[in-house]
Amino acid sequence: ICQGELQINQSVIPITVRRLLPNASVQSKISFFNELSLLTSLCHPNIIHAYGFCSEP
Repeated sequence: ICQGELQINQSVIPITVRRLLPNASVQSKISFFNELSLLTSLCHPNIIHAYGFCSEP
């Protein structure tokens, strides 16, 4: 997990980047994408927002 910044229009937003290693097990990949799917469907001030993902390095 790494910290970073994302520029959207004129705003800079602090972000956390989570990386799934290329040699991760199939179960780890499924769990990762299930969590991502859940985060993108939720909207609450106490839950982080998933801005996006990249499936290619």
